[in-house]
Amino acid sequence: MTQRTYDDPILELSNRLGDPINSIGLTADMTPQECELAIEALDEADAEEEAASYARRMRAMGYGL
Repeated sequence: MTQRTYDDPILELSNRLGDPINSIGLTADMTPQECELAIEALDEADAEEEAASYARRMRAMGYGL
């Protein structure tokens, strides 16, 4: 899970999307609950990407997974 910068889910999602000017328009139409769900999805995708990267590095070192 990525460390949160903001307690407010709308601000947090805007921050994570990386483009504050364009993402504010997107998150302005979302409820805090929808933003929380989006943050959870981003956290899950990051965790899966990290696990896949770890597995690739292990395979590159010769471990069979």
